[in-house]
Amino acid sequence: MAYTQPFVLTTVEGHFGTTTVVNDIWRATWKIPVPAGDIPAGGEILAYLTAVSTPVLSFHTNTTLNTGTFTFLDSIAGAVIGTDGKYLGGGAQGTVRYTYGTPQAGSASSVHSQSAAMCVSMRTSLARGRASRGRFYWPTRAILLSSADGLLSPANQTFLIGSAKTLIDAINGASNTHLGVTSYVSVMSNLGAGTTATVGSVSIGRKLDHMESREGKLSEGHVWTDIASTTAVVATERQAADANWRRP
Repeated sequence: MAYTQPFVLTTVEGHFGTTTVVNDIWRATWKIPVPAGDIPAGGEILAYLTAVSTPVLSFHTNTTLNTGTFTFLDSIAGAVIGTDGKYLGGGAQGTVRYTYGTPQAGSASSVHSQSAAMCVSMRTSLARGRASRGRFYWPTRAILLSSADGLLSPANQTFLIGSAKTLIDAINGASNTHLGVTSYVSVMSNLGAGTTATVGSVSIGRKLDHMESREGKLSEGHVWTDIASTTAVVATERQAADANWRRP
């Protein structure tokens, strides 16, 4: 199994909490294939990351997306991955990182859990199968949902699809300028001989998605109270069992 060509793995990184306290972290990634004979150097990758930093920030602070004021954008990292799926050059290659001067908070008061996310779906020219679809998940702790059906309104859905398109267009512009003239956000599969296809369209559904891994560091914090008809022994045994309980 191998990828068709090397690629720059771009990783947006952030955290939940405050500017100084990290409750947990979140990431969103995409792949930019690059010519095998023209691998970008660290300076070129940094120039690319710097160029996308503003559109990434604009997407994160979008007042329709509403990532929440306790959801922070910290940095964007880039690394060249070889056709074998490993860092090209191994330990000799250092991850290039653009770091915002201070953690950048999202907008609006958080009402959803840290797992709340909006899935940006990406389609290529392939109708089905390998490299036909891709996605990334952005945290949306304060996104406004309809009280009638619990879904994103059609108007906000349309607006956010446009925002996602603007982001991908900006990434493509920056990658073509700094990484190579044929470098676009792509869906890449390493099954068999590998398949690579450029993202041609984006979609956002109306249902709120969830990434439970983004709240894995939070304590469940169970609190118990005794039922009047039970004995203290039963309650004590239950609390002891809970202390040894772990979520599957």
